[in-house]
Amino acid sequence: MQILILIALLLSQTCAVAVTIELIARGIIGRAPRTQANRDRYSGAGPKHGRQCPRR
Repeated sequence: MQILILIALLLSQTCAVAVTIELIARGIIGRAPRTQANRDRYSGAGPKHGRQCPRR
């Protein structure tokens, strides 16, 4: 019985990832635009020496 539950959980996770990828590919969902509040919230992350990581 436990193996069936494990298989069901793995299958549902796989389906969720596939649906998410499909929605992103169709442009239905995407990242929210960066706001000043988000930049302030995460300003502690990243390198401390002033260099910025290149954007992708």
